[in-house]
Amino acid sequence: MQQSTPNFIFFGALLLLISVACSPDASSESKSASSHHVSWVLEDSLTLKSSATDTLYEGWPYFADDQYYILSFFSYKAHRFTSVGQHQATIGKGLGKGPGESLYVQAMVAYDSLVGFFDNWQQMLLTYDLDGHPLDKVKLSPQHGESEVPYYINADSRVFNYYQGRFYNHIGNGSTNPHEPEYYEGPFLGIHSREGNLLQVAGERDANYLDNHIPYAYLVDIAIDSFQDRVLVSQRASHTWEVYDLEGNFKAKHGQPGHYIADQDWPDVGFRGEPSTSEQFGTLTKHSFDTPEYIFVCALGADYVLRSYRRGITYEEGMLGFLDKPHYLQVYDADGNLLSDEPAPDFYFMPVAFKDGLLWVSLARSYSIDDYSYTLYGYRLVVETTDRQPQ
Repeated sequence: MQQSTPNFIFFGALLLLISVACSPDASSESKSASSHHVSWVLEDSLTLKSSATDTLYEGWPYFADDQYYILSFFSYKAHRFTSVGQHQATIGKGLGKGPGESLYVQAMVAYDSLVGFFDNWQQMLLTYDLDGHPLDKVKLSPQHGESEVPYYINADSRVFNYYQGRFYNHIGNGSTNPHEPEYYEGPFLGIHSREGNLLQVAGERDANYLDNHIPYAYLVDIAIDSFQDRVLVSQRASHTWEVYDLEGNFKAKHGQPGHYIADQDWPDVGFRGEPSTSEQFGTLTKHSFDTPEYIFVCALGADYVLRSYRRGITYEEGMLGFLDKPHYLQVYDADGNLLSDEPAPDFYFMPVAFKDGLLWVSLARSYSIDDYSYTLYGYRLVVETTDRQPQ
């Protein structure tokens, strides 16, 4: 999907998905004999409200099994709502090491009539029943096969992916700190069993941007396409997204390979992580980049892949520079052809759920400080296709 609104705080720590001047690549263009016009029509809204304010304020909306959740990154609690907005339960016991408590939660998952909080510091999934009672702790193994290299799940996964008995998430190699060089090496997709065993690691990070400081090169966004039983991965420093099967086998790459979020004149600074000297910092301040945000899949008779980004941030603006930049939204068809790359319908536009033919999103105005409610907005995606005449 980011501080006076609930999601902005989170995105300040996460800064996220992609594109400076994204247009279809030559291969996609040659496959398409039609032009497309994409529009978004606001048709509905849904207000979630609870007597407790700590969870809705600065919260992250999540949807699974026809229920909505608001997860707070400050109270480490979540509220569960029905699909029509009725409050059902409070989940989690807050910060601590006791039963049901957690140390650092930035992602949740609902599966098999359970709710799980991913505690990054413990690399553990804390599970609860739907009424909020604490159950088990699932330790997610960092070891794969005979490899001595540990793989850690990234706290900024936002959505903890579960599908058909497996967890699919962003992993880092050798370190939980993305500013350490070891984090940049190796695969980025980890597949764990329901019991927490690391079954497979997949993907290969692009060395073209890892050898220099391109902002947020380590970030990866992952989504499950349940319509086609596949895993979609966006390396947030590039203008591409990749397709893997459920076993972790690479299938395809879409977008613009070789095109990155940094501008074409991005300097060859020769270091990773944050700049440590005034000279290094000064080298970067005059160059712009985009902040990648999410990848999301919805279907309206066919699959559409959505990716958002904010354009033209400068390094000097830093963590807060993206707040003044509106979302741009890319719409791809299921085959990876770019249909649209335009400003999103609202300044801040984060998909939460695809339900009843509508894309339910969080906007900058979703949280109301007047009555401590959280409102989601339902948009209909309209794709109009016009056949091109041969030249």
